[in-house]
This record gives sequence, structure tokens and C-alpha cells, in this order.
Amino acid sequence: PPPPPPPPPSFFFQAHPANRDPLWSRGLGDVYKRQDIDCIKMAAKRVVAAYNSGNQMVVVVSAMAGVTNNLIELTEQVNGIFDVREYDVILSSGEQTNAGLMALAIQDLGIQARSWLGWQLPIKTDSKYGRARITEIDISEIKKRIENNEVAIVPGFQGLSKENRITTLGRGGSDLTAVAIAGALNADRCEIYTDVDGIYTCDPRIVSKAKKLDKVTYEEMLELASQGARVLLSLIHISEPTRPERSGGGGVWVVKKRG
Repeated sequence: PPPPPPPPPSFFFQAHPANRDPLWSRGLGDVYKRQDIDCIKMAAKRVVAAYNSGNQMVVVVSAMAGVTNNLIELTEQVNGIFDVREYDVILSSGEQTNAGLMALAIQDLGIQARSWLGWQLPIKTDSKYGRARITEIDISEIKKRIENNEVAIVPGFQGLSKENRITTLGRGGSDLTAVAIAGALNADRCEIYTDVDGIYTCDPRIVSKAKKLDKVTYEEMLELASQGARVLLSLIHISEPTRPERSGGGGVWVVKKRG
């Protein structure tokens, strides 16, 4: 008898050619939902608006909410004591998927865009898998592309070790990637778009009278971080949320000094 057909893929995208709006994924617990696609499209519109204002753009993306946790669960189900190098390969795929989706969304708005993976640039790191540190970024190719009016999309959180293995940067790795690339390109500014309104004087979920800051210096930011604040690095503008259900909050500028 003929061999049985292969099992269906555990993760795939189904797109409707007649109407590109309904884009869904199946598998991994239906990770990509309608709201996720709306977030991508809203972010793409922000990128295109900035591009049309005369800016050269590099966009760094993180994974969709919940995707990394699903990938961790899959890894632990396959092998509870795992090779951290393979673990990094698996975890980096969330950002990789989102980079491709963002490039497609920007292209759909009529702007040239291309995704670049960390190993393609490359973003070089040390070999501390799971918590690698960036040692060098080769921006020569994306610099050529953005000077040729193309938007470059880079997945955050990932790099390439000296053994030519994929590495991940640990907590806050996508923000770190954005700041590092901005520094390598000598960019005018680095903007972080997230699902919170900005930086507060204390945790607004705990203290009802917490006030959102309009501007904070590097030193003040480092002090907040040393006290446990889950916030960022230097050279950053934390802007309003990209989630459709939240309205803009104006953002926060992180600056060298007040003035």
C-alpha cells in the first residue's frame, strides 16, 4: 500500500488572495490573532508616515506578545534539559516572523522595505547564549539600502556568535538592538513604541497618583532602573502605544540633560 500522507504542519499561515486583510496563523495556540495584525498594520502606518516626512528609517521589531512564551513551552516539552544554542535558535524565530510581517505591511502601503536577520548584517555578539552581549554591528549594507530610500526591518533580540551560531540578548533585547543600531548609524534619535504610555514616577498599577514624565535624563533613568524600574536604555524616546485599543499618551524623551 502507498505510504500515509505526511502530517499537517504544526504552524502555518493562511492568507486569502482575494482579500489580503484576513491574515491568520494556526498552531502554537493561535498565537497570531486579529489584534496582533492590527498592531502590525498600525506600526507600519507610523513608519510610513515618518518616511513620508523625509526620514530614513530602520525599524527594529520584537516578537508578538505571547509568542516567546509559547516557544519556551514547546522547547521544554521536547527536551527539559536543552542545548542553549538550539534554545536561542528557537526563541529568535518570534522576532524573525514579525520582521517579515512588518516588511510586508510596509510594502502594502507602497514603500520599499526589506527584512534583515541578525546574522545577515551581522550583529556580532559574544558566546553567552541566552544573554549575549553585542560586540559589533556591520551597518554597511542597511546603510546602502536606506540611502536608496528603502526601509530596513531588523528583528531585535538576536545576533551571531563567533562560532556562527544564533544568539539571543536576554530581557529587553529588542530595545537594546534598537539603541545599538541607532548608535552604529549615528541616528538623530531612537524611538521606542510599546504598549505602555511612558515612564512614571512610580508604578501606576500600584500607586494611583503616579505621574507620567515628559522628559527624563540618562542619570535619572539609570537611577530608576537601579531601583527596579522595568525601563530602558539611553538615546530613547518612549512614544505612545501601538495597540489599537489604547490612545496616544505623548511619550517620554530620555535625554542627556534637561534644557
